[in-house]
Amino acid sequence: MGSEPHSSIEIPKLAAQISPELDITIEPRETPEERASRLRREKAQAEHERRKDFILFVVTTTVTVLVAVAVVGFSLYFLASPQVDAEAKQWASTVLSSLITGAAGYLYGKSKKD
Repeated sequence: MGSEPHSSIEIPKLAAQISPELDITIEPRETPEERASRLRREKAQAEHERRKDFILFVVTTTVTVLVAVAVVGFSLYFLASPQVDAEAKQWASTVLSSLITGAAGYLYGKSKKD
């Protein structure tokens, strides 16, 4: 019983000989159960990503607002307090005007894009 060596066909080379634009792919067939399972997993993954993105957005927005409120509060305290020296009041005024200018620029620029 002599066994003959199996000849192999190199499909990419054969496809290139037929036509340079030809692209051949081999994909396993998917049963309906496998397809339904894959679609359920993809749907669950997409829902998880949306939930994660929403939580990240809420946390980031909350932290940003809290920091802005704290900075505005300290700046207003420095401006209104008689015990604070002129240099600190100048610093508070600069910080407050920068925040207001940045917020106005952000809101104005955002409304222009809509």
